Amino acid sequence: MTFRDVTVTVASRFDRVDTEGQPNVAPRYNSPLPVAGHDYRGVTYTGWSPRVGMFWKATPRVALFSDVSRTWRAPLIDESYTVQGCATAAACSSVPGTSRGLERERVNALRGGAVFTTQGILGADDSAVIRLTAFHHNVTDAINLRRGILYDGYVRGGDNVSPPGLSNYRNLSGYRTRGVELESFYDSRRFFASLSASMQRGHRRGSQNDPWGPDEVVATQAADKLIVSAGVKIPETRLAIGWRGKFVARQDRVLPLGNYYRLPPSAGYGLHSLFLTWRVDQGPLDGLEARLTIDNVFNRNYMPYLSEAVTGVGRDARLSVSKRF
Repeated sequence: MTFRDVTVTVASRFDRVDTEGQPNVAPRYNSPLPVAGHDYRGVTYTGWSPRVGMFWKATPRVALFSDVSRTWRAPLIDESYTVQGCATAAACSSVPGTSRGLERERVNALRGGAVFTTQGILGADDSAVIRLTAFHHNVTDAINLRRGILYDGYVRGGDNVSPPGLSNYRNLSGYRTRGVELESFYDSRRFFASLSASMQRGHRRGSQNDPWGPDEVVATQAADKLIVSAGVKIPETRLAIGWRGKFVARQDRVLPLGNYYRLPPSAGYGLHSLFLTWRVDQGPLDGLEARLTIDNVFNRNYMPYLSEAVTGVGRDARLSVSKRF
């Protein structure tokens, strides 16, 4: 719905997810004992995902946008039906059961920002676009492995007795993440450039090990990142040559040592790439495009965050040729 310079979009999606487990062929993972909680029957999840968005063309060069949405996801097959062994009532895991009683994981998302466009900065044929976006995600009923403190009042190493058939997964209170993204592009007949940056922060309500304990950082939040590119176009030959730099900050907002869900911190790094494209717009080769890309030109040794100390890709050269008909 458009009212002069304001456009409002209203949408909703309905999902139905049917999940069904397959009983394990190993008896200890498909035990009829009540203490095992091995229940492979199907589960159905349904629900709506509404969204409302607004786009306002405030001036010929400035536009503001925002949207709010509420979505959900059903538990995955592994989250619903992963079990642990239970050979006998005395030889049974503390969390042996399937997790058919999980609630849907929900997220309330807020997003807002501005877009600035302009032309004629350095010449009559150039243009630029700057987009700034801020977001806030609130996740509730987060689906997580049941590890650490099994239930309220449980004392590790104490005389507590776990309830029979305790599920392997559970719903936690959830977490919040927020961040800012900046995207900018400049283009002209002979030059082009871009710059983008992103930053994210997040905290859990409670912790993954102890939902009743103090809050902790979200272990999977991305490191701060800056990507810059620049290049030259040669219109007479349909050739473009450019450079791209990717600069990632160190990520040391991690869980403490000994935490089951801890991921190791990572050092910052910078990667440089070169690229060349050639396009044909006329003649028998019309629609032909060739692209040469060399990533990590200096063969930098680096370990991206979330890779768990696995090194990233070294120098990588790729040549591709495509034809558009």
